[in-house]
Amino acid sequence: MLIADYIQFRSQQLPVYLQSEVAECGITCIAMVACYHGFKTNMLAMRQKYPAGLHGVTVKQIVNIADELGLSARVLKLDLGQLAKVKKPAILHWNFNHFVTLAKVNSKGITIHDPAKGRLNLDWNQVSESFTGIVIELVPSSDFARKDERIRIPLRHFIGKVDGLWASLGKILVIALLLQGLLLLSPYYIRVVIDKGINSGQTSMLWSVFIGFSLVLMLSVLAQIIRSAAIMYLDKNLSFQVKANIQRHLLHLPLSFFESRHVGDIKSRFEAFNEVQRMISRGFITAIVDGLLSITTLTIMFYYNKTLALVSVCFLVALYLIRFFLTNKENEHLEQQLSKHAKENSHFIETIRAIMPIKSFAKENNRLSSWMNLYADTLNSSIQREKVTIASDVTQNALGRIEYLIIVMISASFIIEGALSLGMFLAYLAYRQQFADSAQSLVDNIFRFRIAGTYLRRMSDIVMQVPEQDQVRVALKSEQIIGALEVRNLHFRYSDSTPWLYQALSFRVEAGESVAIIGRSGLGKSTLLKIMTGLIPPQQGDLLLDGMPVKSLGFRQFRQCCATVMQNDQLLNGSLLENITFFEPSPHLELVKEALKGAAIWDEIQAMPMGLHTQVGDLGSALSGGQKQRILLARAFYTQPKILFLDEATSHLDSVSEQRVNQYLKQKNMTRISVAHRKETIAAADRVIDLTELIATMARA
Repeated sequence: MLIADYIQFRSQQLPVYLQSEVAECGITCIAMVACYHGFKTNMLAMRQKYPAGLHGVTVKQIVNIADELGLSARVLKLDLGQLAKVKKPAILHWNFNHFVTLAKVNSKGITIHDPAKGRLNLDWNQVSESFTGIVIELVPSSDFARKDERIRIPLRHFIGKVDGLWASLGKILVIALLLQGLLLLSPYYIRVVIDKGINSGQTSMLWSVFIGFSLVLMLSVLAQIIRSAAIMYLDKNLSFQVKANIQRHLLHLPLSFFESRHVGDIKSRFEAFNEVQRMISRGFITAIVDGLLSITTLTIMFYYNKTLALVSVCFLVALYLIRFFLTNKENEHLEQQLSKHAKENSHFIETIRAIMPIKSFAKENNRLSSWMNLYADTLNSSIQREKVTIASDVTQNALGRIEYLIIVMISASFIIEGALSLGMFLAYLAYRQQFADSAQSLVDNIFRFRIAGTYLRRMSDIVMQVPEQDQVRVALKSEQIIGALEVRNLHFRYSDSTPWLYQALSFRVEAGESVAIIGRSGLGKSTLLKIMTGLIPPQQGDLLLDGMPVKSLGFRQFRQCCATVMQNDQLLNGSLLENITFFEPSPHLELVKEALKGAAIWDEIQAMPMGLHTQVGDLGSALSGGQKQRILLARAFYTQPKILFLDEATSHLDSVSEQRVNQYLKQKNMTRISVAHRKETIAAADRVIDLTELIATMARA
């Protein structure tokens, strides 16, 4: 634990928490208010206990959650002039789609903690544009208990499984200690030359000292080369192993994790390890060496002169206290900067992906303007952080210069009194410089570790998420699967705060049967398909394959015998062949040909100059909408699935192509479950399930 962790202040402080998911502003505001009153929590704990889902929370749900935390909530309808009378911190309804935390009110305006933007000072004109008039006062009730429920993220959780880490760190530490030990001899060289060499008048002695210390210098250069090479290899090895582990974990997270976050935010959190990696491979060793070097040089300084050494210690303590107060502010600005950069990055990616509609509607200037606003927010946060850094650097330099002036003045008086020789004085100055450099570097690393905590918290949104639970209890071979699928007593809603989408939903699809699921838009047909493929877990109910619970088979094993074509499926960067085979290293070309013929696109691909090696991607390709959809169908057919899930998978096909696809599917005799609106697709099904009628029937039952 750091010294700073022991320093506590009794005054209550309202923390700034930023939301990770697109719709968790209400939960974030509750967390800030709870922390202010003494219920220590963080967003990782709140997110696990009160998931907001894709639809967020309402005022009523905020009141209910606050009650569970022991906070009494009072909902008020106020105008701007009455905000000063509100018990703070309180939650304000903002822009009719957002919640913020009210921190302060004064004559010029208010201070809010916005889960999307951080701490903001707004004048009354800005407040009137966004404040809806709804205020939620939160005060501790008689059931409120001060406790700490924060989920902490130990560093070993990220690096505990890196092969060879501690052995490499140990080697680097030994080399670094050797290097610093050699450097400690440098000031002694000055003292020997002045006090013994010059005073004795013997040139031969000076040459002996010169040769001896030259050898020491050569050894130190060699040690520095070895140390730098070892750090470089550790750096790359650590980066590869940890990022591979995080990527593996990320790919096994449930679909809901990706649906509730912006792509830029996920990318930002994944890349947050770069800073942590530098702290481990460089800062960790440097901190240990600097700590030992500081103690050693300080001991030598006390040996030379206690008074001078005490002056240096006093200035070091002053430096630490100043950095302690400034680092908290720097951390806050850093978190806001990272969050805003992630939003700007997401906006940029979305703009590139949506370039066709942007150009079609002539909205280039609108997108540019909105991106510039986001980028300006990012730069403003960066400026605020750099101001703190500049203040820290200036203070550190000023303290160092003042200390140097005092040291020289006191040393001069000691030399005049005969208590200190000139050689000892110059050697002391050299040791003092080594102490100042190592001590300041140690302080810097201590607070860099605190700042690295910000990056760890961002990474925790990925690594602390629970991956998909997939326990295989029954192993199945493809030839053992018949393909009958049953949904039994299914209950589902997006979160605990949203109404039920399905309750007690049950139906069965026989092996080889073609079923079309119909119903009005927004009823949940696509969601039902995702549940049936195991992409979304239901709150209650079972999915059975040939009478066996899919949970016992494992969803990964279940998906390997299925294929899906969803509405928003994407082609990946690569050739048509790579996309159809999903980048198999040794594709089965006969199956590729059969799949393309079944998708009614073989002849068109043969007519392309590069054929199967035609390059496509998620953005640029020469494929039409219908061709892309048929490539996606061919990708599904290539796997020879027992069950095929289709979500409007033929919506871009002409009637002739769709008819050819349906004929192929009938020949294959695979189980087909389709979400459809087109009459041709519905007519081709053996049976139609009207989801509207089925839900109504289950509700009456």
